[in-house]
Parts: sequence; structure tokens; C-alpha cells
Amino acid sequence: MTGSLNGAVGYNAVYTLDPGPEFNIIPLCKYFRVSEGDFNDIYDLVVGREIASGWFNTDQFTLEPLFYYSIARSGYGVADPESATSIYIPFFIGLASMRLTPEEYMELFERFCRICNLYNNKTIILPTSRIFHFFMANLKYRVSLPDNVVAVTIEKQLSLGSVIAAPYPTNYHAIEGLSASEIEFRALDQKEYFASFCGNIRSPARESLLRSFQSSPVPVDVVPVDVKLRKHYPTDESALRMVFSKNKSVFSIEPAGDSPSRKSIYDSLAAGCIPVIYQSARFHMPFEALIDWAKACVFVLGNDEKRDIISYLRDIPNEEIEERLEYIWSIRNYLQFPIGAPADRKNALDQILLELEMARLRRLSAA
Repeated sequence: MTGSLNGAVGYNAVYTLDPGPEFNIIPLCKYFRVSEGDFNDIYDLVVGREIASGWFNTDQFTLEPLFYYSIARSGYGVADPESATSIYIPFFIGLASMRLTPEEYMELFERFCRICNLYNNKTIILPTSRIFHFFMANLKYRVSLPDNVVAVTIEKQLSLGSVIAAPYPTNYHAIEGLSASEIEFRALDQKEYFASFCGNIRSPARESLLRSFQSSPVPVDVVPVDVKLRKHYPTDESALRMVFSKNKSVFSIEPAGDSPSRKSIYDSLAAGCIPVIYQSARFHMPFEALIDWAKACVFVLGNDEKRDIISYLRDIPNEEIEERLEYIWSIRNYLQFPIGAPADRKNALDQILLELEMARLRRLSAA
């Protein structure tokens, strides 16, 4: 994982400074419990197995290697750090925090900070999975990121300019040559289910949701997550069923689980389904300057959270539902990482780098 590409385009020029496999390949292999010699390319682990045309069994916590894979094949790379606006250091910090001992992790973290200090006039890009925040908050050591680091995280819960919200990696990837033909836009009158829920039933709130579904006067679908192979993560079969369930559903109910946000929200959007999010689960949606989230999602507020969710959603006019479905289909690629996507297709990497540039300009103006 060395080297950078030439020919940066647009508003960001990124130099990739690879500190070595102990920062990325080793945590990645430990996370997936494989040896370093068991895969030919990072793509094999990160994207996963193809479960339908354009749909893959992609792990929800692989933002860090997925960002690396995307940036390495983009036109944003430059070969000289002095000509770069940003420095990207492939430190898979979230995966490392889940698989390394605190001592191993702290050694890497301190080395990472020393590298950042060598480029204190540059913005350092640090993609992180959400588990990183939990790990840092509970670590017995008091550590903090250098001032020039901007974290890109799949679950932003604080209003900080040094943290950018990014979408979860989803099962769908806009891969060039793959049309995802099984997944087509479905208007309201083409949907088979009024609402669906995909996930495990492990909390009282989800048990209550299941009871609401069982008494629903309209067609609904429940896809339980099969956790036989990996805890909290579906097998190929259940992931594939989830994809088609969401595509055939008008709404997807997205109650919080172990954390406020869910990967399922972004799978719903990719499949052309309206996510229903409870406002008590407080987190920042990505790309708020670009996407009208009030149009893309239904946010259930205040006392409405206590209502029967099916009854609540049935009060939404059909015209509004049609507008939401069309809007979701128009913005879904903005939330996808460009695994070989055509260069002219705007995607999540473009939006992340735009927000990084805005963060860099804010830092310069404050200096």
C-alpha cells in the first residue's frame, strides 16, 4: 500500500503517506481474522463477496480501507507532499482499536501523531469507524488528535469542525460495468410492502416494533439478521434478502441499536427506500449542505415516537411519498464510495474531499 497517483483534480490534492503495514494491513487482517498472505488485494477483504449485480457483502466498519481503496484509484492523488492540500495517512484506526491491545494501539497512535506534527501546515485526513469514538472515550490514557487532523467518521455525534460525517459503507457499490439491474426504481404503486425492518430483535423497542408489524393492516416485511457467521452482520443470504426487501418497501424502520445510527439507513437509500429515523437517536447525517435530509428521510419527533409507527406513516400523503422516493433515487450515488465507478459520477469521496477543503480553509482563516 505505497505510492500516490498523479493528476489531482478539482478542489483537493491529496498526498498519500503510507506509514507501513502495522498501521493498516495488520489491523485489517486481524479484524477479518485472516493471514496477510490470504488475499491478493485489499479489495478482496473490504468490498466482500458479490451477492447480486453490483451488490456485495460489505462490512459496515470498513470505511477506513474503503476510503484508501477509493482515493488510490481517484484522480485526487499527487506525488509531491508540498503540492498537496491534504495528507492522507492510511491508519486504520478504528479497526486497530478493535483488534490491537491498548499498548499496541497507543504505540501506533503516538507514532501517527508524530507524523502529523511533521506536516503541521497541512490538513491530515483520518477516516475512522464509529467505534473509534467509543474506544477513545474509554481509553485509560488521555490522548487527543493533533490540531491539523480532520477525522472522517461514519457516526458523528458532536458539532465539531474537525470531524466530518460520512455515510456507512453499504452493500451496494456503483461499479463500472455492473448495472445493478436487479435493483430498479420502484414508484409507490410498484412497491410490495408498505414498510420493512431489517436487523436483529434484541431490544424492547425492536420487540415493540415487531408487535406493531404483526398487527399491521398493510403489507410489511421483517428480515431478521442471520448472525451465525458474524455477530451483528448478515450472511450472504440474509444480506441479499435485505436488499430486495428494501427495494420492494416504501419505508424502512431504522430504530437505534448499539449506537444511534445504522448502516441499514444507507442500504435503504441505495435500494430506493425511505428510512424512518427516530429523532431521539441524535447524530449528524453526512453532506448536510448537499442533501435535504428532511426530504430523504422521515424523522419521527417527540411524542410521535410513542405512536404506532404504521399508523403514523399511513398519515403521510401519497404525493409526498412519491416525491421522497424520486428524491432518494436522485441522490443515492452521492452516498456511495467509487469502487471503480465512472469518473463523472459524483460520489461520497467527492463530497468528503469538498468538506475537507472547507475545513482546511476555515483552519487557514483562523490562523
